[in-house]
Amino acid sequence: MYKNKKIVLVGDSAAGKTSIVTKYINDIFNPYLNSTIGAAFSSIRMVAKDGNTDTLEIWDTAGQERYRSLVPMYYREAAGAIIVYDVSVPDGLKKAHEWVKDVRQCAPQTIKIYIIGNKYDLLTPAKILETPHIKYSSGIPHYYASAKTGKNIKNIFLDLISDIPRQPTTVPVVPITTRYSLCC
Repeated sequence: MYKNKKIVLVGDSAAGKTSIVTKYINDIFNPYLNSTIGAAFSSIRMVAKDGNTDTLEIWDTAGQERYRSLVPMYYREAAGAIIVYDVSVPDGLKKAHEWVKDVRQCAPQTIKIYIIGNKYDLLTPAKILETPHIKYSSGIPHYYASAKTGKNIKNIFLDLISDIPRQPTTVPVVPITTRYSLCC
């Protein structure tokens, strides 16, 4: 038996964190989603690359500045963090690196971090050529994705869940003692 793997999605408001989770869990895209307030929780079982089944606990956090102080409490016991930025925002990747600093400062040291450039479908062919292909950013896996088209959404979660080492659940062993007592 293995522990569930807690994944936290963080990033600026309107980067598409909720759209990514919705596309992954339900395979739908809704362009009219409301902003997340606080955090939203989803859970799904999936098969990792090694063939083992894992349960993902996905925490989609709010990106608005007023909720930023709440986000670190969701890092507690997180095995993975997906930092989402909007590729159509000029300084999106720079802001993602600020989130990386926040995760590294507040999350467990063993946390696996992925950076996702969402809304790839909004880039024109000319913009795609201008955008350097970044496989790793500061040693962190970096993906371009589109919650609208589904580009790389499944790969992101599969790669992340496969990167997180399995920790066996420790179940306390309680000795069973039999007591007999006679009444009256």
